[in-house]
Amino acid sequence: MKTHYGFILPIFLCISLLHLFSIAIHWPIGIYATKPLLLAILAAWFYFKTKPIFKSFTWYFFFGLIFSLLGDIFLMFNGEIYFLLGLGSFLFAHLSYISTFLIYPHFNTGAIKQNPLYAIPFMLFLLLILWFLWPHLGEMKIPVLIYSTVITTMAVSAANMKNRVSNQTYINILLGGVLFIISDMWLAVNKFHSTVLPEPWDHFIIMATYISAQYLLTTGSEMANSKA
Repeated sequence: MKTHYGFILPIFLCISLLHLFSIAIHWPIGIYATKPLLLAILAAWFYFKTKPIFKSFTWYFFFGLIFSLLGDIFLMFNGEIYFLLGLGSFLFAHLSYISTFLIYPHFNTGAIKQNPLYAIPFMLFLLLILWFLWPHLGEMKIPVLIYSTVITTMAVSAANMKNRVSNQTYINILLGGVLFIISDMWLAVNKFHSTVLPEPWDHFIIMATYISAQYLLTTGSEMANSKA
């Protein structure tokens, strides 16, 4: 008998809304109780949905979700060491996502591979953010440079899925990559420069874009796996 796991995503949606609501009302217990569940639930859904036809690129994406979960947990704690551990975890998450999109079939037919000029907007955004933040990074210049380059590469790799998957799958993956950049760059500006909005709305937008990014990347990758 075929098992369906559609009920997991509504649970993820409920936990996501509860987490964002907890941020909005300054409820620390709700924030700390729900944050580790977000990627744990999403990773469980992805695993069970793709398990019957798990492929090599699917494993890479799954590992990316696990590294993201570790990053979420590390960033729940204060201190430079936890920030660096979180940054490292998400660095490996993005490397896993990049690997997923690189080894997915028909790489050479992708939009970026066919026309590298499509990558220019991503590169310009990276340079703009680095130019804006550079004077404020201090000893974090090299880690931030490496991380921002990797996450931009992830988004470019996501954009290269065009022509290799269906339009809906591509839209999910591309939007996920773009929202991930927005979330992380907003976080970087907030941490190293100044708050953009009064609290709790900076934190709210960072997490709303992050949750949306992970959801879109995961559902898009699941659809890509089923059609590969």
